[in-house]
Amino acid sequence: MPISINDEDSPIRHLKRRWDEEDAARDERERQAKRAFLEQEANELFAPLENHLIRLGRVLHAANATVEIDPTWEHLGDRKLRRVANVLFKGSAQHLRLDFTIEGVTIFYRDTRYRFTSGIGALIPVLTSDVEQFITAQNQAAVPANLALTSDQPLLIEHLRGL
Repeated sequence: MPISINDEDSPIRHLKRRWDEEDAARDERERQAKRAFLEQEANELFAPLENHLIRLGRVLHAANATVEIDPTWEHLGDRKLRRVANVLFKGSAQHLRLDFTIEGVTIFYRDTRYRFTSGIGALIPVLTSDVEQFITAQNQAAVPANLALTSDQPLLIEHLRGL
């Protein structure tokens, strides 16, 4: 009986299946390597912002708030990555979401482009201002037990601006 190419157990079918599996494994390794490379580039671009957010977090501790930076990158497309940080006001469910998208050497924040070479310097005051407005609004809405913080608010805001 002749061997048909459509037989499940045929050597040709087995060889083709093995090649397909090898191709899929190679494609997956290439995809993972590309993702790792993009994440490394994004980490280098994001480092000044991350350092600033860490310093903000230290200052915000006095205002009963924290900064949480998600360490993972979300892949949005071929060369776009997103990373999120949240400013959390302790004792309430309120938070400020800081959403950063990186594409090449450009960081997008609130639909504005910031180029790596000069834009980081422009982005840091924008972040600080957003956090300042959030903390001011939260302190004004705080329960009476937290009202003591508002008397130090000008000092806190001045410290935020100095970062």
